[in-house]
Amino acid sequence: MHGVRLRLAIPLLFAALGMSNGCSPASLTFLLMPFVNDNIPAVCPLAKKDKELSVALVCRAHGLETRPELLPAEQEIADLLSKHLKKRFAENKEKVTVVPPSRVRPYMAKAGSDASSLHELGKTLKADYVVSLEITQFSLNDNSLRTLYRGAAEIDIKVLDVSKDEGEATVWTQVYKREYPRGRHVDAGEMSQLQFRANFGNAIAGDLARFFTEYPKDERNSID
Repeated sequence: MHGVRLRLAIPLLFAALGMSNGCSPASLTFLLMPFVNDNIPAVCPLAKKDKELSVALVCRAHGLETRPELLPAEQEIADLLSKHLKKRFAENKEKVTVVPPSRVRPYMAKAGSDASSLHELGKTLKADYVVSLEITQFSLNDNSLRTLYRGAAEIDIKVLDVSKDEGEATVWTQVYKREYPRGRHVDAGEMSQLQFRANFGNAIAGDLARFFTEYPKDERNSID
């Protein structure tokens, strides 16, 4: 009996405290309701409830300039995306393992870019998903004097579900385009090219990670 009275008294106590502080009924509802996850859902989620999965990242460059400062962009983006995904999967308590890019690279030279080759690569690595990233544009400057930095990237994304037959394995595609920073340039005197490239790579990896796992809504427009 005492327990019942206590359970009834607690909400009334919160209500009384709220009224004394000028809280509105809506505010009281927020205080008493359980935590609500307001994260932005991924457009191509890789996690499944109560099931452990693995994903292999295949990142290649196609038709890029061969200037030394742009190489090897594909390795950097694969490594950065792997890092971002591991962190975000852990934060979201999702049971997804990222196959280390160092394990994927020895197989990449043999595999073509078609779905059947990627499907076979996924089976060889015992991955549940293969995320293929084909970089078709990557640059750090948009003026001939190279006194200003402004990154530009375009990546063709393809996701394969290895559990499906080859002809049905491609479950999602997307063309990703990015300018960095948005709407402005960075003077080359402010930072080294190496630092700008690192910042640009992290911006790309952060964007790509949000395709595959949920993220806080305050990140939607927070990344330059």
